[in-house]
Amino acid sequence: MPTKPKLRSTPKDLPGHVIAAGGEPVEVRYLSAKRKPERVKARLLRAIGYPQFILLLETFEDEKLADLVCGQPEGWGATLHPESVQEIKAKAVELNFTGAQRWAETQLMLAEAGAETEKRFPNLAERLSSNGSTTSPSSSRTSSGRPSPE
Repeated sequence: MPTKPKLRSTPKDLPGHVIAAGGEPVEVRYLSAKRKPERVKARLLRAIGYPQFILLLETFEDEKLADLVCGQPEGWGATLHPESVQEIKAKAVELNFTGAQRWAETQLMLAEAGAETEKRFPNLAERLSSNGSTTSPSSSRTSSGRPSPE
């Protein structure tokens, strides 16, 4: 029976051996009786993997989540016994949820800040990217730092 994931409040709560190893082993069983159980690593994801991790959690695509977290080829998770898929999911949440949550909060904060900036300064990005069409305050100064006569 799958274990309930223990959420860790910060990545610092992960034991050093888990961080050094880049994850934790999980025993998996396959649907086919011809394949023997084996140990695979449920990985700590890098930030670049967080968007896919969140999407797979939200859409309940647990077999694809197993592929991602264990670094296996697409479709590998579909060959696993359902209990093994759930064990991997529980371990993935334990290892990666806090980091993914913080990443998502940061992305939201940046998006909101960008929207607020756009409201306050319409077309700011366009004006900043067209360097030749606007004059920055520093370009209208002489080498001594004083404003140039125009």
